[in-house]
Amino acid sequence: FITRLREQYADLETRALDMESRVGKGHAAARQLRKRLTDTSAAIASEQKRLAGSYTSEYELAKARFEQLNSAVVAGLGVDSANSRVAAQVRELESAAQTLRTLYNSMLQRVNDENRFDRQLVIVPDARVLTHATVPTRVDSTKKRLLALGGSSGLGILLGTALLLGRNNPIGVFRTPAQVNTALGLTTVVVPAVGLRRFGSISPNAFALEAPYSRFAEAFRMIWAQLRSDRTDPVKVVCIVSALPGEGKTVVALNLASQVARPAGIRTLLIDADFHRQTMTRAIAPGATVGLREVLEQPERFQDCIVSNKQTGVDVLPCPLSAELPNAAQLLGSQSMAEVFKRARAAYDLVIVEAPPAAAVADVRMLAPQCDAFVVVVEWAVTSQRVVLETFSEISGLQERTACVVLNKVDPSALRSIEDYKGKQYNAYFA
Repeated sequence: FITRLREQYADLETRALDMESRVGKGHAAARQLRKRLTDTSAAIASEQKRLAGSYTSEYELAKARFEQLNSAVVAGLGVDSANSRVAAQVRELESAAQTLRTLYNSMLQRVNDENRFDRQLVIVPDARVLTHATVPTRVDSTKKRLLALGGSSGLGILLGTALLLGRNNPIGVFRTPAQVNTALGLTTVVVPAVGLRRFGSISPNAFALEAPYSRFAEAFRMIWAQLRSDRTDPVKVVCIVSALPGEGKTVVALNLASQVARPAGIRTLLIDADFHRQTMTRAIAPGATVGLREVLEQPERFQDCIVSNKQTGVDVLPCPLSAELPNAAQLLGSQSMAEVFKRARAAYDLVIVEAPPAAAVADVRMLAPQCDAFVVVVEWAVTSQRVVLETFSEISGLQERTACVVLNKVDPSALRSIEDYKGKQYNAYFA
């Protein structure tokens, strides 16, 4: 029993040392182990005390028995040695004394061993805790590769799905002519974006003239064909308009005019009617000092304010302003503006007017009565369908007089995907 207590004490001592090295002596678990050590030590001491008492009793009994036998031996030695019975008794007593002496020595050795164990230090096992186990913070390399593979595959699927939805299942914007036709019931002309990497330093404002065999130039021939088709009265005043700024109506107006004026020999006038931005004026007549504002004040100065562009063969009525006008809409709807259109109709075969964005200001509503037809520019995959539909619903007669909708700045790679049903020969037809 005492051996088991000693083993338990040694195990508790090892556990207590390990616990204190990890959490400190003040921790509840360390104090609990030290209490169990104290209880085990007390149990060992109690057991030793009990064994010592037992050994003392046995020792006293053995000592008394030895003295008794020794007295008997001494008494027996005084009797006649010839007495055989006495000699036999002596031998028996000597044998018993030897047995008791052996027992005494054995018990004495055990007592010494007990005392020696108490004086020994607790033996710490050879094993040492170098670092304590912790929750892993990094995954195994194999698991990491599997996770990376799975994550990249999932991300690739999501991106592919998003690309597919973006190109073929658009939400909220126009991406295909079929969508425009479904929403508005109007013919759509697709104008691809002009890439400077492919076409060098050619200005987008005259690209249709400089690259006559391109898909870009052909789009403006399509617009001109739509303006002339199915009409009893010839179209003389065309308004180029967009719902929002930045959709490319200036580029459309300039390229349409250049495509009609020189190749077709049609006298063409461009009017910059955007009092707010004057983008056309900066693009084709940056040096002009007089223009539409002055003509509205003095209609007889109409011819004096015209600027001719030798490159395109187009005349321009610019709109140079040093400050924005607060009454721009009223000027465009005035009797003076009607007089400007009357003079323009008399002097030119085609008048192309660039108007301010319809959803931003009221100017187009004031110009609308003077226009024969409209070309509505919608930026591909950018302009909200809702904005375009609101523009058509808010301007009286716009949808009925719109010759076509220009889906502008279409990405060429996306265009090939959209028109894939037409076959490879269709895209190969253009330069």
